This record gives sequence, C-alpha cells and structure tokens, in this order.
Amino acid sequence: MSTEGYTELTCGNKETHRGIRSWRRLSNVELKNTVSAVFGVQDVDSSALINDITKADVFDTAMVSSNFVGTSRFKGYMAFAENLSNKVDLTKIFPCLAQGKSCMSSTIKTLGASAWRRPLTADESSKLNALYDQLITDGYKSDEAARLMVQALVLSEGFLYRSELGELQADGSFELTSWELASALSYSTLRTVPDAELKTLAAADKLRNSAELVKQATRLLADAKAKAAWKDFGAMWLESNNVLSVVKNQAAFNDDVKSKLSLEMQNFFVDTMFSPTKSTWEQLLLADYTLGDSSSSFIYGGTVANGKIEFAEPQRRGLLGHAGFLAAAAVADTPNPIKRGVFVLGRLLCSGFAPAPPTEVPAPKSGLSNKELFQQHSQGACAGCHKFIDDFGFAMENFDELGKYRDKDAAGAIVINGTVKIDNKDVKINSPLELSEAIASSSQGMECFARQTFRYTLGRPEYASVPIVGGVQAEDKSTVSQLDKCQIQGLAESMKESGGDLKSAILDLVGNPAFRLRLAGPTN
Repeated sequence: MSTEGYTELTCGNKETHRGIRSWRRLSNVELKNTVSAVFGVQDVDSSALINDITKADVFDTAMVSSNFVGTSRFKGYMAFAENLSNKVDLTKIFPCLAQGKSCMSSTIKTLGASAWRRPLTADESSKLNALYDQLITDGYKSDEAARLMVQALVLSEGFLYRSELGELQADGSFELTSWELASALSYSTLRTVPDAELKTLAAADKLRNSAELVKQATRLLADAKAKAAWKDFGAMWLESNNVLSVVKNQAAFNDDVKSKLSLEMQNFFVDTMFSPTKSTWEQLLLADYTLGDSSSSFIYGGTVANGKIEFAEPQRRGLLGHAGFLAAAAVADTPNPIKRGVFVLGRLLCSGFAPAPPTEVPAPKSGLSNKELFQQHSQGACAGCHKFIDDFGFAMENFDELGKYRDKDAAGAIVINGTVKIDNKDVKINSPLELSEAIASSSQGMECFARQTFRYTLGRPEYASVPIVGGVQAEDKSTVSQLDKCQIQGLAESMKESGGDLKSAILDLVGNPAFRLRLAGPTN
C-alpha cells in the first residue's frame, strides 16, 4: 500500500499513524562507528569519504540525492575498506585462520551477521564462502584472502545500508522486522550497531511492540554513548561548527577560542538534554549559564567555575546568548542581523524561505548604527522577506560581532523595539531576553524541535508544510503530508505534556506505531 492509498488516518489516534519505508545508507559517522564496533579498528583513514552533510538538509542522515552512492562516493568506500582490511587484527577476526576453508565457513556467519546487523541467509553464506574459495584458487594466501573478505563485507549493501522496508502485512502495510527495528532503534539513539540485549530481543522477535521499543530507547538513552550521538545532532542542528571559519579583527578571537565556542554549544545542548532536572526546551533558551572555561572571558565576563560560565548580563540567556552563534552570525567588525534572524527562523522555529536575490552586507557608514544600515539595505524588493527576518536579528543588537554585550552602537543607545511573528501572532520584542522568552514559551519552538528530531531520526524532511517567510505556501492536503503532520504534532504534544522534556520527543517517535508500520512513499 502507498501512502496515498491509505484511508484510515485519524490524527488524534496514534494507532492509525504510519511511516514510510526506506533503504538507508549509513552516514560517515555511523559507518566509522560500525567499523569500530564490528572490527575493533578506530583509526581507519576516512579522508576519501565524500561529505554527507548538506547545507539545505542539515543532518548527515538525510536521504537526498546528493547523499546517494555514485561512482565518487563508492570510490571513497573502496579506499576506506582497503585501509580497514590492512589494519584489522586477523588473529581476533579469524582466530582459526590456519584451518583455512573450515575456519572461514564457521567464522563468516558470525562476522557477517555482526557486520550486516542481522543473520545471514543460507544463500548469502554460500556466496561468501564461494568467494573465499575463489580467492584461494586464484592464488591468494589465506591471510590475503581474509583481508579481501573484510573488504567484501564492508562494500556490500548489507553493510553500507540498513533496511527499513519491513514485511508485507495482510492490510497492505509493511511491518519492520525485529532485526530492522533493532538497527533503527540503535542508530537513532547511539549511531552504532545494536548491542547484545537488542540482538537477543531481535533473535526472539520481541521488538515488534511499541511499549518494548520505548523501554529499549529509554535504556539506550541512559548509555554513555547516547551523549556523543546527540552531541552530533546538536552540532548539526545548531550549526556550531560555523564559528570555526569566521575571521575577526581581534587577535584574542583565535582558533583555540573558536574551537571551544563550537564545543560549548554542543556540550550545552547535551548537558541540557540529559540533565536529570532541567532537560527542557525552556532551559535551552533561558539558562543563565553555559559550559566552558576562562578562554572566552573577554567575551562573556561573568564567573567561571568547574567548567560552567555564569552569564554576567540578565539579557544573555540560553542558546541565543552563546558567543559561538553570535560570532558566526556576524562579519569581521559588525553583527549581521539577517544571519541571526535566519538562524532563529530556520533552526528554532522551522520556517522556510522564499528564494532570495544575491545580497551584500552593507558597508559601515559614519554616524549610522548597524540597525540603521541594515534597515536601509532591507527596503524595496527585499522588504517582503526582511520585514519578517530582521526584527528577529535586531533583537540581538546588544551583542556585537564577537558576542560581547554592548549598550551603544555608533555613539547612540541601542533601542530594541521590534515585532516578530511566533505562533502566527505578532509579538512585541524590546530586549534579547524577551526574544528568548517568546521562543521558549512558544508552541512553534517546541514543535520545531520535534520536527528536527523527526528529520534526524527518520533521515528525511517531512512532507508536512512549514511557514514560508516572504511567500505563501498552501497547506499540503496529501495523505503523506497529513501522516507526517499528525506524527510531528504528536511529538510536540508529548513534549508539552512532559513540561518540554527534550528526550520525550525521541521516545514518542519510536513508540509511535509509525516507527514500525510503514507504507510505500511517494516515488518522486
């Protein structure tokens, strides 16, 4: 059954929700994590791998055409697999290698199942054994043949991809197998292969149950590896690495500081998400501290103790007070309110944007404040978009190009008196704090986090419509759009019911029947 053939959807009834079948390539991070878990090698040369983080799609899990496997990407995989095969410890992978064919026959079943995250079929085992036999016939020594077998496993579709296709059910839908669910759950939470408990449950076919999936997801999120996995999510969602490439006129803003500011955003997100008491959306926006050391004191001031920086100014709060974001959304000597506004709208409120014409940052002019310069720049044809974007950015004018707090610009006092649209309502903003508070208390902000979790975990953008800045997008009434919309609304509702808890979005997603029951999606 295709999504458009499905007629049972009732948005308020999660039992009627359905997902989309998919065939998912491992991201480069997932690939390296999998190699480390299966083969015990962590220092494989990955320099030939093609980048899989696209600017438009945010996450490295995105199933988009630029991430499909073409000739160049596969060449990268070949170089990676060869380097891996040269570094594996054959005495650990094939401890009985001296026995030759009998060793390969007994070992390849176990190793193949570990590499492919499911038991091998009889036909797959037969083909792998035949490959080894042919290599020996062709004159390769047993150790050479074993290394080539490692390459064969890693370059196979069973390794490079994970299936979320499922088995056809009587009603025309597809239910993911327990092995598929084990991988989906493990990669979603830890970005690596299923652990022993998941494999035991999969072997007993005990994962086709929403309650069990939530139970296992809760267990996995308590694993130390979960913090590293969701640190990756935070880095991509918040574009924390953007600060690494910015250039400022101040010598103190050096590479060491930039690196620490990038990590600060990631660590703050993870620390909040996994906090035992304050793991909420509100805390992300309104915390009166961040995590770091004294290297950024020339920006923050404040008190630094035990890896925690207490913000000095009451107007600096949460994510929007982070110097990494503020400095990245600026140029060498002045803030860029457009970049700051676009970040807030795109990453924290999940708005889309009408195509924009090429623009240049206005050059400073004596006697004009930064706000006055950008107001001149955003007139005429540009005003249609910028009247929505700029007030978000102007709300942060109290922070300069480094993220330092300031009261004046161009010898005049900074006055913030804008209006932004949040939750489809006009909201008056008179300070940076008021902007953070408006986003923290908004349904749109919480739903945006739910959307970002949906995009990252399922590896695709949602079909459900988003608000468009500078344009009008009619609501998509297609069934697939409504399926995604209902699921995302459900995630957001779970967050609200839990007081904004960030992990609740993940748990609700894996516990939704749509995680295990799939339909054939659109073909375009």
